[in-house]
Amino acid sequence: MNTNKKRKLIKKAKQKKLKQLTLVAGLTMMTSGVGILGTNIKADQVTIATESSTKQVDTTDSTPTVAQSSSASQTTTASADSLDSTANETTTTSQAQSQATTSAQSQTATSEVSDSAKASSSLETEETNSSSSFKLNESSQTSDSAEVTTNPTTSVATITSENNEPSLNSSEVDSTSTTSANQTSVTLDTSTLVNQGTNLNFAQVLAVNTTDYFQIGDPRYTSVDAVDISSYQYWMGQSEFNQLKALGVSTVIVKLTEGNYYTNPNAADFIRYARNAGLNIAIYHYVKFATPGAATAEGNYLAGSLRNHGLAGDTLIFADIEDASTLVNSSYNNAVNSLNAFWSALSNNGFTNHAVYVYQAYLYRDAVVSTVGRDRTWLAQYPFTPSRGGYFEQLHSNEGYGAWQFASTAYLPGKNGRWIDVSHDYNGLLTKAKEQNLAAFDDISLHGSTLHVSGWHATDKSKGQGYASLIVYDKTQNREITRVSYTPGLRNDVYNAYSNIYNSRYSGFDVNVDLSPYNLANDTIQIVARYSNQPNGNGEYTDVWSEKYTFNQNMGDFNKVELVGTNLHITGWHAADASALQKYAYIILYDATTNRELKRISYSPQKRNDVYAQHPEVYNASNSGFDVNFDLRGLDFAGHNLQLVARFSNDRAGNGSYTDIWSKKYNFNQNMAFFDKVEFNGSQLHVTGWHAADASAVKPYSYIILYDATTNRELKRVSYTGKPRADVQRVYGNLYNVSNSGFDVNFDLRGLDFAGHNLQLVARFSNDRAGNGSYTDVWSRTYNFNHNNGYIDNISTVSANKIAVSGWHVADKAAVYTNPWIIVFDKTANRELGRSKYTPVLRNDVQSVYHDTYNAVASGFSNVTVTLNNSLNSINNHELQIVMRYSNNSYNGEGSYQDFYSKVYYVRNNRIVF
Repeated sequence: MNTNKKRKLIKKAKQKKLKQLTLVAGLTMMTSGVGILGTNIKADQVTIATESSTKQVDTTDSTPTVAQSSSASQTTTASADSLDSTANETTTTSQAQSQATTSAQSQTATSEVSDSAKASSSLETEETNSSSSFKLNESSQTSDSAEVTTNPTTSVATITSENNEPSLNSSEVDSTSTTSANQTSVTLDTSTLVNQGTNLNFAQVLAVNTTDYFQIGDPRYTSVDAVDISSYQYWMGQSEFNQLKALGVSTVIVKLTEGNYYTNPNAADFIRYARNAGLNIAIYHYVKFATPGAATAEGNYLAGSLRNHGLAGDTLIFADIEDASTLVNSSYNNAVNSLNAFWSALSNNGFTNHAVYVYQAYLYRDAVVSTVGRDRTWLAQYPFTPSRGGYFEQLHSNEGYGAWQFASTAYLPGKNGRWIDVSHDYNGLLTKAKEQNLAAFDDISLHGSTLHVSGWHATDKSKGQGYASLIVYDKTQNREITRVSYTPGLRNDVYNAYSNIYNSRYSGFDVNVDLSPYNLANDTIQIVARYSNQPNGNGEYTDVWSEKYTFNQNMGDFNKVELVGTNLHITGWHAADASALQKYAYIILYDATTNRELKRISYSPQKRNDVYAQHPEVYNASNSGFDVNFDLRGLDFAGHNLQLVARFSNDRAGNGSYTDIWSKKYNFNQNMAFFDKVEFNGSQLHVTGWHAADASAVKPYSYIILYDATTNRELKRVSYTGKPRADVQRVYGNLYNVSNSGFDVNFDLRGLDFAGHNLQLVARFSNDRAGNGSYTDVWSRTYNFNHNNGYIDNISTVSANKIAVSGWHVADKAAVYTNPWIIVFDKTANRELGRSKYTPVLRNDVQSVYHDTYNAVASGFSNVTVTLNNSLNSINNHELQIVMRYSNNSYNGEGSYQDFYSKVYYVRNNRIVF
């Protein structure tokens, strides 16, 4: 009955209308330059006039006309709160009232109410004579999803836009003025407006077309007797309910259910807050049914929720009729039959206080109303300004309705923007205080064959019904099992909370019921707390029913199922009434893929107070916990569907007669690895990382393989023993043996021709000691090592034809080109001057930069002497380069080789310079 999205649609409508109103304001300035106001101003077929102090407009002698697509009223809708948080705002137009003829209804086929329609028109029209008057102290309002324009000389058609937003395009307005014989029409003549001597400003123009937002308790507006709330008002706590009470609100109407699938998650809290604040409580059910069968199902669903929330049989229940689904393939008779089926389902469950909520323009409104009468109908219709004592307030009272929902834009003091639906009561439908009947069952638990029941039952009717009893009722067989009378005990806690209930101080019960004579296996029972005017509990009585309990219950939960090292660690609980006779507790690991048991472990149940708090009715729930480990080494479980079975058995080995709970299926088939580092350390390729796989339980041999993807062949493999990796376990704890998943290996690459090739690393678990057989792999990304870099640190002159060269040269090809050379090249003469072979020296500084290059640590050369074919003096001014070479030829440096050329040097006066 309340939705935030509705306001978004209104906001969009206002934005679209802004251009119209701006034009109106401009025309007002032009026509009232000397202070003459009261002239009708037309813009886009919208008639605006200044408001008198009473906002009253008299109609002319001409027949009033507002075209309404064969409807007697123009609707203003509030979007449905279907499922509270998923309300649909869809375009709605006026619907035919019940007196409309069949032909008139067919004309409105395109303007029937959608699933978001709720409140009816803010401009109610009736057939009037020429002397009839029309009050505008509740200004006419358009719906969320349809824009209506009024003009003294034109009819207005309600237009539905394709995007379900209000249509404000003046071109869409029907300029004809014809109406059908069935239509009620009113022309709003503003020519008789009294000039108040003030200019019509822009704010006034806007005010004519905006719904009021007002504070609950504002004396200018219709008094608020009740509010209705759903999960949209999740923000309301005890203090907000106390505010409602202080502001004079009598009743809170709580959305409880929708269809046969949804219960408001906030309802229990709202009911408690309302009781604490001393407010009356009613509930509403959001109807989805359109057939008697569906209505019966929804009635039974609602009844169950009413019981679960501890609500008495005389709780006021509204059927909220507004959803579009209620119109599907329906009719007047079907609407009546469906709703009566709904009431019957509730009555059969003991809930007999029925009423309806419906909006003014609902297609089958009169059918809905006929099932309970107007005095038990809560009508929804939103004027722009619901003035206290105003037109609509009086209208709906005169029509005999029980209550009127008049706005969805009210707010509590200090809570502007937190909107609440508000309603006014006419005949006590919403405000009449009823005799209260409350109870709570603090404990219903089975101890052997003894049923323990404790709690309290307080009702005003106990004043005349002084005999208290508890009845055990078999819901499965629909019969009473037994009853126990008791003397109510002192419950000051109940009195402190419900001091207004007659017997709340002495309302307690704490009884034990012997169930040994009865066979209740698989039966569902309920406890009935009763006050009666006869000692045997019959006669006139007042009941509260407990929730349903089945004392052959078998329940459990597997809280954790996770791999820890090589163990499968399992925690949870299992409680079953059958464990009174089946004393032996087991957890069984079952392979659903191979349909065989893998292992079983017996255990002694552990304390689980949390389980007992939630399921005190189950035998020995307080000692229902388990915490066991299965050693998975040697078990081929990876990729299989595993299930766990919690069992109570009368056999010491876990066989015989037993009661089981099966877990969901678990599939452990993870295989994960990461290569943290792949870098050179001298001639070694150093590889670190981790590999964990569930399959390693049966594949215990671990390898890292170096693979040449360019030549499609394995280069080398290294076996390893897993190292601790606590960091990996913290992130990937649910992997077999992940705590020991680390590796740190080296590959000696001397003599391997890998430079320029695409290399990959393979992390493998195998069932074969050599790493073959059945295995599980993870492949790394591709690595390509093809570096060749060098640098000349220094060149010095040793003699006229000798120089000394220092620097470094790194190349991945050095793995197979193992002979390093320095060559002096005369770039000017294009010829070699000399060469010299050298033995590399350590260069840790180079290694730190080129750690991804083969043998960078041994890449240096220092003062390598090269004898030149010519004296430096003879090549004065020549350009020289130093060639750093790795070759496979140790004799003269030819054969296959890889060179790196230095920058250009110059010979100047027997010296080599830059």
